Amino acid sequence: MTEHFDESELDEIGRMLDIAHRKLENGFEIGFEISQYDAELLIDCWDDATSGDTTAVYMLMAEMGKLIEVLRDAIEPDFQPE
Repeated sequence: MTEHFDESELDEIGRMLDIAHRKLENGFEIGFEISQYDAELLIDCWDDATSGDTTAVYMLMAEMGKLIEVLRDAIEPDFQPE
């Protein structure tokens, strides 16, 4: 079986790999502060979620949403959806 070699596909693959490489090389440092009380609650919530508590999963998703907003604000100028 002979496969047709399309050089334009090779160029596209190279372009995609270049983009991926740039994104892997670019990093963000995000700092946050959390009280000991809230940290302990979050850890307990994680433990409950990993044990199957669906309410805890929803609570973790709400907390993750806060983190995603911080990340989105940090990368928004550079963000280019795939």
